[in-house]
Amino acid sequence: MQDRFLIGKIFKGNELAYGVFKPSNEKDVRGKEQGGQGWGYTEQLSTDTKIWQSHLDGEESIGAVPIDHDNNCHWGCIDIDSYKNFDHITLLTSIERAKLPFIVCRSKSGGAHVYCFFSKGVKAKDLQKKLRQASALLGYKDAEVFPKQIRLLKGQNGNYVNAPYFNEKDCQRYALKLENNQLKKLSLSEFYDEYELQALGDIKELEREIKERGLNDKNSLEFNTAYDAELVRRVAEKTRNEGQIEFDLISDEQKKKALGMRVRN
Repeated sequence: MQDRFLIGKIFKGNELAYGVFKPSNEKDVRGKEQGGQGWGYTEQLSTDTKIWQSHLDGEESIGAVPIDHDNNCHWGCIDIDSYKNFDHITLLTSIERAKLPFIVCRSKSGGAHVYCFFSKGVKAKDLQKKLRQASALLGYKDAEVFPKQIRLLKGQNGNYVNAPYFNEKDCQRYALKLENNQLKKLSLSEFYDEYELQALGDIKELEREIKERGLNDKNSLEFNTAYDAELVRRVAEKTRNEGQIEFDLISDEQKKKALGMRVRN
């Protein structure tokens, strides 16, 4: 039988401090959920079932800090800070094409948290670097990457990410998969199954995934497939938002410069 509180072990990090978010059922003009934020403290967050039960039951939302006091991480996150009408299908398609071992969860404000999990702790500085590379590859080079710190100083809590599956029975933060080009919302149990499939042993496995797929090579098929998909997405978004229908008459190099993307040689 699956442990309902496996979520605490999956999001193991700073064991002594965690973020607390109490929603006010209001949103700002961008669609971001509003509420009160603060910190909570415990002796070992990963095994504190009372805290995680409160999270899963919808009483108090928990934010986990990925970096521990040995400056290691068991998980990292690319936080794509987009609130309205975010295209999760395009993101998942890009990850699938690039064959990256990531799990995507809907964030509390409708954007995406892209997670990479490890069964053993990896150095925060190494994970941060790799996630920044992956974020740029996926077309979100300005997205926040967690861990934010590569070391925790004395008295420092670190930055937290709001954990998924708050209010499990009616949650808005859940893992997503593609099935027949459609989004599938995963239950908590299905998220645990996906974690078991995707969790890596160490940072070298992530490095190998990137190297083997040629994602560091701007001339590789995999890189260009993801790159071109992102270019199409951005052109379409700008066309919708700004009426720039003349984009199809502009050269590829001009398009990429106009969209702020690095132009391939």
